[in-house]
Amino acid sequence: MLPPVRRSPYVIRVVPIDTTLTKEENIISNWVLSLVEDPMDNLFLSISGQRGERHMFESLYPHEHLFYGTIDCFVDVLNYDERARNKDTPSCFFFKTCILNPGYMHIKGTKSEEEYKNFKENVLQCLGVSEDRRCLKGFDMVFFPTCSNNHYFVFVYDFKNRKAVILDNLLYSSSDEAYPHLIYNLKYMFGRYLLKINHNMAFSVQYEIDFFDQYMTWKTRGNSRLWHIFDEAHGNL
Repeated sequence: MLPPVRRSPYVIRVVPIDTTLTKEENIISNWVLSLVEDPMDNLFLSISGQRGERHMFESLYPHEHLFYGTIDCFVDVLNYDERARNKDTPSCFFFKTCILNPGYMHIKGTKSEEEYKNFKENVLQCLGVSEDRRCLKGFDMVFFPTCSNNHYFVFVYDFKNRKAVILDNLLYSSSDEAYPHLIYNLKYMFGRYLLKINHNMAFSVQYEIDFFDQYMTWKTRGNSRLWHIFDEAHGNL
C-alpha cells in the first residue's frame, strides 16, 4: 500500500458503461484487437508473473470464448491499483479465476479433504506469502470472478457491511437457479478457510449470509454472449 501522501483522492471506482473511449484508448484497443498481428505476442506481464498474449485479449470480441487468463490480467491490474486507493474507500482484494474454475466447485456433493486442500492452495497462491494478506487483514471486500456455461460473473463478499452479492448482467428470476452449486461450494470452502485463519466472518460466510443479485440498470435476458462489455466494465471498478 502506498503512503497516504501518494494516494489519489480522485480515484473513481464507478465506471459508466456508456462512456466513450478517449482517442488514446481507441488507438490502443484498435492495435490490440487488430486481428492481423502475431496472436502469440506478449502484451501484458504483471509483477506476479501473469502473462497476457494477444489472442487472450482478442477473446474480448463479441461471441468469442473468453480466456480465463484474460480475466486474471484484469485481476492483477485491479489489485495493483488498490495501492493508490483513497483511505476512505473500501479495501478490496480480487481473486483469480483458479478459485472457482475447478470442476469440484461446479458439482453437488460433500467436498473431500483433497478438494479443500486444492482450494486452499489456490487461495494462498492468489494471496501471496504475506501473512497479513493470507489472513485477509484489512480487506473490506473480496471478489471471485469466474466463467460458467460461457458466461462471466463475479461473486463478492462485503465483510464491512456483512453481505454477499453477485455481479451479473443476465436477468434471472432466482440466483440459486443460475448458480446452484457454486454458491453452496463457495460458502463452504471459503468459510472453512476463514475459520482456519480465525476470521471474524467465518461463521457468517458459511451459515448466515446469502448471496443476492446486485441490481444493475442494464440487466437483460438475452445477452449471455455479450459479457465482453460487462467484463471490461467490471475490470475497471
